[in-house]
Amino acid sequence: MIALPYITLVLVFFLRHYASNSVLVYQKSEKLFIYFILWIFFAFRGYIFTDCFNYAFFFDHVPNIWEIINSDYLKYTWWEPGYVCYCGFLKLFTNDFLTFQIIDATIDLFLLHKALEYFDSERALNIVIFLAMSGMIAFIDLFRNIKAILLFFNALRYINEKKIIKYYFLCLIAISFHKSAVIYLICYPFFCINMSRKSFLYTGILSILVAFISRPLFFIVNTLFGSILPPIIQKAITSYMLEQNNFSAARMLTFGVLEKIITFSLVYINFEKFTKEKIGIIAMKLFLIYFSLYFLFFGFNEVSNRVSLIFVFCYWIIIPLLIRKQTKKNQLIYSICILSYCLLKISLYHQPVQRYENWLFGASSYKERQAYNET
Repeated sequence: MIALPYITLVLVFFLRHYASNSVLVYQKSEKLFIYFILWIFFAFRGYIFTDCFNYAFFFDHVPNIWEIINSDYLKYTWWEPGYVCYCGFLKLFTNDFLTFQIIDATIDLFLLHKALEYFDSERALNIVIFLAMSGMIAFIDLFRNIKAILLFFNALRYINEKKIIKYYFLCLIAISFHKSAVIYLICYPFFCINMSRKSFLYTGILSILVAFISRPLFFIVNTLFGSILPPIIQKAITSYMLEQNNFSAARMLTFGVLEKIITFSLVYINFEKFTKEKIGIIAMKLFLIYFSLYFLFFGFNEVSNRVSLIFVFCYWIIIPLLIRKQTKKNQLIYSICILSYCLLKISLYHQPVQRYENWLFGASSYKERQAYNET
């Protein structure tokens, strides 16, 4: 069963959560346990999923940082300059992709630690949520995206501290790792304005309605103005309409959509509890951005997934905060429901490319794994 190692990892953290009954145990051993297990799992992983082959090939061929600086290399590569220079710097110390991966995973985990520490979300149950809600995939397969996500995640602390220069500085670094992070630049004003319970609700409802009316809206625009629109926009609308041929109300009833609507409803119900602390307000606004972007671009599957992905880390803080604000009895109910959903998501790992391997216990070479994935 391909999903078994991932399910085991989730269950280990869940059981650890309920084995840690005292604050003393949490303070002295929980963080060490969490990050040691994650480090072993991510840093020494084999060639799993798909993008690792592209990143391994790129690292093997990228020059070191001095050669990059003294040449026109950046002009002739489509990779973002921040990631290119990052790889070039590490190339000064190693030419081995596994060593690069160990260093890279260590840096990612440090950034994750600093961000979760600020939001007080480093307990083992929170790591279960992180793993199931795209954290696993992002760490394994999205070398550039995860850097951008984690850098912005860390920039959030500067919103409450009103340190706008530091916020934008980290955002600019994030953009240098992945272009999609440019959207982070326009988020700062949104975090600074007051948000009422009604505006939260109306924004969410409007986003869902857009998902339903987008097809007829684009059809009208294409009919009335298609001939005068620029070719690139005409092409985008045509592509969208073709994709929308498969759209139906039933598609709105998938587990993923229902989960988002349920989470939105729970956050709305507990709105007043979230507003009692600054991190709760940021968490709500992050989730609203994620929720809105997902449904506003619902017709564009690829766009919807990619745009919402850069805010998916909102789950890593909104769900833990939601649980903490419940009574002890409800906390147990919430935890069991969340674990069940997380296990359901992880159990969907069934493709050959997702078969987990670890170099500490034996892993396939680059060519062996490629051959296996193609079978």
